Amino acid sequence: MKKWVDNTVSNYWTADELKIFALYGGKCILAGTVKECQKKAVTLHEIIPKSKRPKDWNTTENKVPMCNNCHRMVHDKGAKNYVNLLRGLQKCQKEQV
Repeated sequence: MKKWVDNTVSNYWTADELKIFALYGGKCILAGTVKECQKKAVTLHEIIPKSKRPKDWNTTENKVPMCNNCHRMVHDKGAKNYVNLLRGLQKCQKEQV
C-alpha cells in the first residue's frame, strides 16, 4: 500500500506520481488562479496528451496535480489552451523547492 500526502491510502498512484502530489503539497496546480478550484488535488493531468507525445507522455515532468473542477474545466475548454500556463506554474513550483 502507498500513502498519499494527506495519509489517504492509495494503491492507484505510483511512487513517482505520489512525489508529484507531495511536491505541490497535495494542492491543485491552479489553486489561487481559478475561482472554482477546490484546491485539494485528486488527479494528475498530462500537460501534453499521449496523442501528441506518444513515446514519453507518461513521465512525471508531463504531469501536474489538479482538483476535479480544474481538470474538468481544462478539458472542457481545450487542454491545449492551458499548456503554457501549466508549464509556467510547474516551473515556478520547481524553483521554490
